[in-house]
Amino acid sequence: MSLVSVVRPPLPYLGDNLLMLADLRSELGRHSLGFTGPLLLRASEANKLARILAHGTDRGGYPGDRRWRHDPRLAHVDVILATTPAQNEAAEADPGRSSSLKKFTIIDEPLLLIYAAHAFEQLRPTEFRFRQSDAKLAALLAVIPITKLALPDGWFRPDEGIAYRGLVERALMAPSRGQIVEVGCWLGRSTSYIAGACRARGAELRDGSDPQPGARPTLTCVDTWAGSSDRFDLAYRERLAARDIEAEFRSHLAALGLDATCLRLPSVAAANTFARESVDLVFLDGSHDQPAVAADITAWLPRIRSGGILAGHDFSDDHPGVVAAVEHAAATLDRPIQRGPGSLWWMQP
Repeated sequence: MSLVSVVRPPLPYLGDNLLMLADLRSELGRHSLGFTGPLLLRASEANKLARILAHGTDRGGYPGDRRWRHDPRLAHVDVILATTPAQNEAAEADPGRSSSLKKFTIIDEPLLLIYAAHAFEQLRPTEFRFRQSDAKLAALLAVIPITKLALPDGWFRPDEGIAYRGLVERALMAPSRGQIVEVGCWLGRSTSYIAGACRARGAELRDGSDPQPGARPTLTCVDTWAGSSDRFDLAYRERLAARDIEAEFRSHLAALGLDATCLRLPSVAAANTFARESVDLVFLDGSHDQPAVAADITAWLPRIRSGGILAGHDFSDDHPGVVAAVEHAAATLDRPIQRGPGSLWWMQP
């Protein structure tokens, strides 16, 4: 194995560990990585990279014979603290429970080390001993630098974001290729939750698995960044006067490593640039008054493929216009409205 063959491109970390875990699963699911079997995750630091590549563990390369703190019969270099993906997920429900991903918040320049779990013997819930002390590099599957970013301001809850991502992942599996449109992006908070899934899918397509070469990019982001037709217009315009929201959004996309198409157009105008039945998921989060939402639904419905998804945000008592427009569309189509966490909604036309 080459000493640098395990080093992978960086992944963004936005402070949401469930999102990080979802991004990681998307990345590991790419056909070009080919990881199989149970995994162990360990947080490390960028200044230990040389040691990791030389020894297969950041515990290697120290002078002297250091012993493991819980069992002096074991060499320090032969043991790691790590957590499985399932342990990381479970730790999110318990603020007092540690996990590899939680350590990212206290490390300035984190690395994520991914090991093959079969190469270890479990000593305690998060303590593992290498089965072969001379095969540590063989156990190390990947070293992923982590880029720490801020999750943009916005009105999207984390549980809504994870549920939205789940809808996108379903759409990305469509045989057609998986075309996603997000209407109403603002600074990119909601986009952040789907970026990893779209990024991994886009990497697969660049690797040559695209069944339709030359098709549209996987994700298209639509916004006017010019206010809205609802009661929030004044607040939007005040922020737009003080900041270049569109530039911040595009900068955030670049930091996420996301290759998306951005259309600075009203929603209905953007819909008219798409062919009929060419999109697998449309997510509506633009203006919240009933006429605007109804117009969005009318414009985008013909663009959604059979079996595709129409979804959106703010289906709640705080936004009666959204509720009225969505309920009218569902009744007209004779389709049930599915509900997610918070104010997420979707249907299959």
